[in-house]
Amino acid sequence: MFRDYGVCPYSASRCEDGGEMIGATQARAPAPYGYLGMQNCVRCRHFITGPAFLGGLISLANEVLLQANYQSHQCTDLLSQINLKEEKLAAYDKEEYKCSLNNTTFDYAPRNLIEIELRKLESENEAASKKMDLFLCDLQSIFKLIKQSQTAASQEINSGETSLSLIKQPNAELQIEIEDTSKLQQLNEVCENATIYESASASLAVTPRTQLLDKMATLNNIAPSLFLMPEKLQLEAGNQMVQLLYSRLKSWEKVNDLVEGRITLVDLQDEERISPSEIELITRNKLLKNEQ
Repeated sequence: MFRDYGVCPYSASRCEDGGEMIGATQARAPAPYGYLGMQNCVRCRHFITGPAFLGGLISLANEVLLQANYQSHQCTDLLSQINLKEEKLAAYDKEEYKCSLNNTTFDYAPRNLIEIELRKLESENEAASKKMDLFLCDLQSIFKLIKQSQTAASQEINSGETSLSLIKQPNAELQIEIEDTSKLQQLNEVCENATIYESASASLAVTPRTQLLDKMATLNNIAPSLFLMPEKLQLEAGNQMVQLLYSRLKSWEKVNDLVEGRITLVDLQDEERISPSEIELITRNKLLKNEQ
């Protein structure tokens, strides 16, 4: 079974013994569950990959990074709610102590309700943290495979072998780097990869990117229209729109400034200038395609 990020020599029929040895037995655990579900190739001992699959591996890494970011926000939000509940409980504890000193009756009902809510939040946080851990373990495995593929490709370049064709400048060194990006860049990377690799999924990225681009349109007095399209057309139109912005502005910093509203279309000069009609043309064509 060939996928964009590698090969399964058993056609996904041995996922159940793709993991580590179980204690001192000769039996093996299934491949660890993760972003790819039960068929989590990147953490399976049977999985084969290499330099030819670098693009697919990087595409998958971007998807998992996006999912991990969303999961991180959820964990942070849950922890914030837990802290608020614990502060309320501490306040009730002080009130209970004062009541005991003054021999007055303390109403336990509100405090009991807070305790129930706190236990529920702690349970949700534990589940969210475990899910976050799955994504982080997947990322660790993917980055390891990327590094190994990068090393193998560099060795082939240096040895002059022809088993893998690569285009390079004299004395160039192949490198894969991880860098901080804006939310738009990350969403757009996942969306563009979905049009290149069959195994890539942009389901988590399309709607948030559409919201950012429609917000940009509104800030520039252009009627937002991406949200009116089916998801597939949102993906295509959004890709074209971001490509237009980047081709004119030449840097992600300026693209981000425009999308976030720190600058507007009227602020652009000379070669950077983008007219509202150019943006409207992209969405109009897609809407007409949808109507047909």
